[in-house]
Amino acid sequence: LLLDAALLGGITKHFQTDINMEKITLNNTGIIISYRESSVERKDNLYATLRYLDNTFYDYNVYLIEADSKPKFQWDILSDNKINHKFVHNPGLFPKAFLYNTGVKLCSSEIVVLHDSDMIVNPHSFISAVDMVKNSPMTVMMPFYEVINVEGTEKELFCNHPHFNQFASVEKSNLPPLFHHMC
Repeated sequence: LLLDAALLGGITKHFQTDINMEKITLNNTGIIISYRESSVERKDNLYATLRYLDNTFYDYNVYLIEADSKPKFQWDILSDNKINHKFVHNPGLFPKAFLYNTGVKLCSSEIVVLHDSDMIVNPHSFISAVDMVKNSPMTVMMPFYEVINVEGTEKELFCNHPHFNQFASVEKSNLPPLFHHMC
């Protein structure tokens, strides 16, 4: 999983997205996710990402556009009516741009987010980007300046309980020096 590391080590205190907190509105945002299940890890990441979105936000729709030789996404695992799944037969090279364009054509929302199937977005970054596009002349926003790869125990915990506060112990100051120079 890739974690949006913006404002780590402080933002989770303001956005405790556990089961007891009210969900955050995304103001009728359309979220386009391109997908190909090329491994068990990709599948686990997708389902964790979709559960995270459901646990954290409301007032959005996901357009999950899958390309492969046959559909592999199992909607019944989540049974989330916010997920619109479209399968495109394409067993060749992964056509990510084509899938995003297909999702945009299906989406009727004013605000559209192109979202990776393994990206866990900091709630503050997400709503700030949506608000900025909605309330300003900006038409495109790229809020992901800092990302880290989450593996091992932290990833397993998140996949079992997909809430952003799982990353409360990750402090920006503890990240490798190369990470700080990239930001």
